[in-house]
Amino acid sequence: METRKLYYSIGEVASILDVKSSQIRHWEKEIKILNPKKQSNGARAFTTKDIENLRLIIHLVKDLGYTLPGANKKLMKSGKATMDNFNMIQRLKKIKSFLVDMKSQKNQAKAAVNQAHMQNVAQQSSAEQTVAKQTIVQRSVAQQSVVKTNVSHNVPTVQHEIVKQKLQAEELIVPPKHL
Repeated sequence: METRKLYYSIGEVASILDVKSSQIRHWEKEIKILNPKKQSNGARAFTTKDIENLRLIIHLVKDLGYTLPGANKKLMKSGKATMDNFNMIQRLKKIKSFLVDMKSQKNQAKAAVNQAHMQNVAQQSSAEQTVAKQTIVQRSVAQQSVVKTNVSHNVPTVQHEIVKQKLQAEELIVPPKHL
């Protein structure tokens, strides 16, 4: 479980927001709503509200292109509405990220299903090809047997038996079942 601190040093805030401490000090001078507490030794103590305000300032200046005086004016005129809009944008970004992840997972699952299907089709095709080869070989053997059978005695020739045994050994034809 994450514990939140009541106060953060300027170095911690700079690290959280990925900005320089000097930039935060400069913004503090220019933006009226940014007013961290100062300790007896002069160190700044930022609250979570101060960090949220800094995030809003970063959004206005870096994302929307406001100047510091323009951002200050915007925050002084409609600070709550600006913060509400910023929070809405942040929630929408999280939702978008979630949906993009879901789409990615769906596409990965779909690709896995397609790959499995293609492997199944390939295996079926291979099995169907084997069955087709067996059928062709059996027909061929049957035709040869008709030609090479001694018609008067109805006895297959020795050559036919050898071919039949080889095909059965290679499992290209199934030996006939005896009733």
